[in-house]
Amino acid sequence: MTTIGGHEALKRITDWFLPYSEEIYSSLEEMVDSGIEALIEPEIELAKDYLDELLSGKHSEAELRVLWRTLGCVQIPFIDDDDEQSCTEFLRFIRSRFDAADKKGKAW
Repeated sequence: MTTIGGHEALKRITDWFLPYSEEIYSSLEEMVDSGIEALIEPEIELAKDYLDELLSGKHSEAELRVLWRTLGCVQIPFIDDDDEQSCTEFLRFIRSRFDAADKKGKAW
């Protein structure tokens, strides 16, 4: 098995953010959870650690937006009808979905 890094693990999550996602998923939570569920155990920890680093306060909103573009994600859930929301907040939301699953005792 090839070892991947945190950036690649996050990319595997965002690969599930497809055009017309609102027609595929009933909620943003379901979309993010689908991406998380596609990870294997070591990738889960890599993604969590990487998100923790990104959200540590060491990176500006502008830096996080540049990083987001490097993920090649077609769908940009934090931009809605020209009303830009925070990339930082959306990354925090992704991280919170890991915590929500952990609290439910989800076996990845």
